[in-house]
Amino acid sequence: MKSRVELLAIARVFFDDEHQGTQAAIFATESKISDRQAVKLVQKLKKPAAVFVEKQSLRSSPKLSIYNAQQQIQWCGHGLLAAACYLKKHSHSQHLQQLELAAGLVAIEDNKQQLWLGFEPLAIEASEVEPEVFAMFSPAPYQIAKVGGDQGYSILEWHPADDLKQVRVDFKGFSRITNRAIIATQAANDGFDFKLRYFAPQHGIDEDPATGSANRVLATYWQQRLGKSHFVAEQLSDSGAVILSKIEKNKVWISGKVDFLDG
Repeated sequence: MKSRVELLAIARVFFDDEHQGTQAAIFATESKISDRQAVKLVQKLKKPAAVFVEKQSLRSSPKLSIYNAQQQIQWCGHGLLAAACYLKKHSHSQHLQQLELAAGLVAIEDNKQQLWLGFEPLAIEASEVEPEVFAMFSPAPYQIAKVGGDQGYSILEWHPADDLKQVRVDFKGFSRITNRAIIATQAANDGFDFKLRYFAPQHGIDEDPATGSANRVLATYWQQRLGKSHFVAEQLSDSGAVILSKIEKNKVWISGKVDFLDG
């Protein structure tokens, strides 16, 4: 049986005057939505992701699920930030402190100027050079790290002198070589602390326009290299994005601009 759903809003996230950011749809559902119904709704709206909030949980600890046009996804920084801002704006929970997903809890911090999402930090390990992975990129990165198991992330770093936006990618090679999403990054000194791109074609995303979950990883990665804990990152997708992150209170926090196009 299909769950009754209500479109609450379309949000634009991680943008500024020079970066378009990305968008997410926010739905309220009477009950837990099925994978098939959720995917069809995302495909119909043609948005990168949609967040489904179960109505009965709105005033306690909101329960959310997130989908792209192919499948349910564990984490989606821009979708979660949009949902948290919407719930705060419409006073569904005056004391909203966390969001509940199947993959875990996400903390909320509202300092009246900025709303932040708090995630548990992820361990980053050095990784041996993988020639097959490096061969998917031209020019190739110079070092690699990994996060999580086979379904986790690989972090590939380029020299600051490389033009990360112009790096060419062999998307067809991904599904043969790795199940990991790839975060491409480099240090910056042009008003941003680091740059990034995000690739996961094996999960239906050749290149993501704006990836909050990648910054959850990169905040820890760059803290170890830059010796600081507050970051402004530029995502070098075609639309471009600006994403804030910080490490405080044993959590990695993500934020950015949010605006509602509807609702």
